[in-house]
This record gives sequence, C-alpha cells and structure tokens, in this order.
Amino acid sequence: MTEQNTSNSDPAAPDAVQPPSAPAAQPEKNATKFSLSHACLAGATFTDVGLNGARFHDVGLNDVVMDDVALRNAKITNAAFTGAEFRDACLEGVRFVDVNLSKTIFDDINLSGASFQNINFSGSTVKDADLSGVAITDANLEGMTINGILVSDLLKAWEAAKPASSESPPRQ
Repeated sequence: MTEQNTSNSDPAAPDAVQPPSAPAAQPEKNATKFSLSHACLAGATFTDVGLNGARFHDVGLNDVVMDDVALRNAKITNAAFTGAEFRDACLEGVRFVDVNLSKTIFDDINLSGASFQNINFSGSTVKDADLSGVAITDANLEGMTINGILVSDLLKAWEAAKPASSESPPRQ
C-alpha cells in the first residue's frame, strides 16, 4: 500500500490553502503635499475630496462630470472647454480675460451688473433680452439693428429731431 500525499505545496493549485495576507495598506485620509505624475485615473470617482490649493498641469479632463464642485478663486489658463456645458453654475465675480467665446450659446443667463470691455460681438444675436439701463459707449454700431431697424438710421433721426441750439448765448 502506498501512502498518499495529501499536502499540496504548490500555491498555484486551486485547492491550496493560502496563508492569510497582510491587509492592504490604506492611503492616509488627510495626505498633504501629495504628488501624482504620469498616472491614468480614467473612470475614477472622487467623492467628498478636498483639493484646495491643488495644481493641475498638462491634465486631460475630457468628458468629466463635475457636480456640486466649488472652484472659488480658481485660476484656469490655457484651457480648452470646447463643447463644455455649465448648468446651474454660479460664476459671480468671474473674470474672463483674453477668452474666445465664439459660437458660445448663452441661455437663461443673468449678466446684471456685468462689464464688457474690448469685446467683439460682431455677428451675434441678442434675443428676448432685458437691456434696460444698458449703456453702450465708444462702440462701432455699423450694421447693428434693433428690432430690424439700423441703429445708424435711428441715431440720424434722433440727431435731426434734436432742438437746434442758438449760436450765441442770450443777452441779459
């Protein structure tokens, strides 16, 4: 009678009993000065994460969804937001400097108190807008229409209708 070897020393065998392994190291919850380079985090989910003071350089964030995100005092430079959509966003006090917003659609936007300087609105359409209290100064109005009427024609008519002022002040 031969003795049967019941011990299995091959750890790859399916019935092998493996020694308990050490628990996986858990990342520190409040890691500061954390650096991550040349990493792929595609499909990652970040929940209840503080990234205050974080710096992102040469980062691809295509097809990212951000919900309930605070970007107060963020500085975004050399960024492409082509096809991006901002909904229910508070952009109060935001500064857009040297920004290309061509072909951008603004719908249901509150711009009260906004200031526009050195802006190119050529070929733009303003529809269903409250323009009460709007001041336009030092602007090229060539070809601009309001309700289908050329503004240059409106200004000419206004100039012609102004009362003529006398050449010399009245004598006393």
